[in-house]
Order: sequence, then structure tokens, then C-alpha cells
Amino acid sequence: MKHLTVALQKVAIQTDSDWWLEWIDLIGPVLGALLFAFVIAAFVIVFFIPMLERADWIASGDEQDAIEILRELYARGEIDEEEFERRESFLRNRER
Repeated sequence: MKHLTVALQKVAIQTDSDWWLEWIDLIGPVLGALLFAFVIAAFVIVFFIPMLERADWIASGDEQDAIEILRELYARGEIDEEEFERRESFLRNRER
């Protein structure tokens, strides 16, 4: 009977000292899921947001800036009046 009592005490001590292993078993998957979510979020931030910003910038296509640049080219004499009017007409028609 004494051996049984000692054996039960050892099991109780071992179980009490390994309580943290149960927490690791619970916390491990949670930390893994958080790490996975962090990696996905970082991927989106690094790759997709800059792509969307570039797409918005390209899609906005500020025609007024293009016309101003065209006027500067004409004012510097880099294009003649006919070329200016042709390009300006193209830009204004593209707005519609």
C-alpha cells in the first residue's frame, strides 16, 4: 500500500509541475493563427495597397495637368499650333 501511495504522489507532483505544457498546447495554435494573420496582413500591405494606389493615380488621369503640360510644350515652341490643337482635342474628348 505504501508503494501505491508513493506512486500516486509522484503522479500528482508530475501532473502539477507540467501544468504549463497544457497551456502551451492551447497557446501554440492561437499564436500560430496570429502569426499567419500577421503574415497575410503584411503581404497585403506590402503588395496590394501600393498597386491600388498606383491604379487610382493612373485611373484619375488628371487631364487638366496634361493640358497644362501641352500648353507648356506649345509655349516653348516644341510643338506647333496644329499639333497643340490636335492633342488638346484628343485630351478633351477622352474626358467624356
